[in-house]
Formats: sequence, C-alpha cells, structure tokens
Amino acid sequence: MRAHLAVVMVVALVTAACGSSEAEQPQRYSDFCEQAEPGPESEGVHVPAGTPIDYLSSPPTGGDHYADPGPKPGVYEQPLSEPHQVAALEVGYVVVNYDPDQLDDREVAQLAGVADSNFGVLLTPQAAPMDGGAAVGVTAQGRIQLCDRADPAAVDSFAADHLRPN
Repeated sequence: MRAHLAVVMVVALVTAACGSSEAEQPQRYSDFCEQAEPGPESEGVHVPAGTPIDYLSSPPTGGDHYADPGPKPGVYEQPLSEPHQVAALEVGYVVVNYDPDQLDDREVAQLAGVADSNFGVLLTPQAAPMDGGAAVGVTAQGRIQLCDRADPAAVDSFAADHLRPN
C-alpha cells in the first residue's frame, strides 16, 4: 500500500513540475477552432493610401489603416488588403479570411453562406499565411479566432458576439 501511494505521489509531483501538455495547447472552441481571444492590435490612426503598414498578427485585429472608405460587407473573390480589412474592423464589421489552398469549394461556400446571412461580415481569401498556419482567421476589432478548417457554426457565433456595425 505504501509503495503504491509513493508511486502515485511521485507521478503527481512529476506531472506538476513538468506541466501538462493540455495546458500548453490553445483552448479550443470547437474541433476546428481555437477560442476567440484578444488580438495584439486594436486602435490605430488613418494614414495615406499606399503607406506601408506592419501588423502584429495575420490576419490583423486593428491598427493603422488607410483613410479612404473601407470595403462593404460581402463575399470577395480577390484578397482584401490588410489596411482595408482593418478599416472594416474599425466600423464594427467582422472579417473572415481563408486560405484557398487549405479549403475546398464546399467549405468556402459554407463560409460565404455565413457572410451572406450576417450583415457586416466580409469573406476574403488571405494573400499571406495566417498565424499558426490557420486555414481560417476570423477577426473583429481587437479579437481573433483561428481555425484549422471551415467551421460555419463557430464563425456565425463569432459574428453574433462581435459584430458592431456603425
């Protein structure tokens, strides 16, 4: 009995000292998506169109952006520039970026359905790799959710929680 208790105590101490692999994994919202979390950027200023801007996340969650009017909600076939995405976030929209190399047409159509059914959502292919190699990145001003695959329910929920169109 004492030997068994000693083994249990040693295992508990080693686990506590080394940490659990679960603690190192990002918290999951669903099978495909992490929990939405604060992004590294939020507020920014208007800058002249064409000004180079470096963002702290991909896709961006805020920061400096062009002073010209931002894009309207809807489905885009060509990538929106990051400064234009940030302009959309500034007015309370949600931007859904996807990696066209990681999603099939069916998955893109599912995400387009979410954009079409929620005023204030923009769907755009992402030109640059997203953080963590994500297939989908959903952003609102100061918030980001990364997904390994298309998860329309997670995107719809994020939009419901974070849409604030002015």
